[in-house]
Amino acid sequence: MTAGIHERFDEQGRPLERAPVADGVLHGEVLLYEGGRVSARLQYAGGKREGEAIFYYPNGVPLNRANYRNDRLDGESLFYDPEGHLVRKARYAMDELEGKCVYYYLSGRPRQLEQYKNNLLDGELVRVSEDGKVEARECYRAGRRVECPPDWQDTSKG
Repeated sequence: MTAGIHERFDEQGRPLERAPVADGVLHGEVLLYEGGRVSARLQYAGGKREGEAIFYYPNGVPLNRANYRNDRLDGESLFYDPEGHLVRKARYAMDELEGKCVYYYLSGRPRQLEQYKNNLLDGELVRVSEDGKVEARECYRAGRRVECPPDWQDTSKG
């Protein structure tokens, strides 16, 4: 088949997968199912993940929204709890953590801020109380903890 929709079902006839195929490869929105409910929406182009992917909890609330380019995590990725509260925001570049990663309290305020380079902690890691006060800070270079420079500036507000 050069173009069409590929579908798979479980023993009870519930959908497991619905995937558009063009020229023998995935192309378009792929839906994955668990227990008859959508568990993931993935975008494909030319057989590779391309664009936003959304993974869902069984209650239908998004668990993770991630961006892909050329079949690799690339861009902002958001993680949620089962009630829909944002709990983590991270940036990826070609499947590696790159830049700021923020963990959140249920109130939406930052709880922990981290900096990554090439998938390793690189920069400041700051823990913040729910009222916005810095509780702890650590500094990293290439994944190893180092002494923080004396001219450190509080970046927990940004």
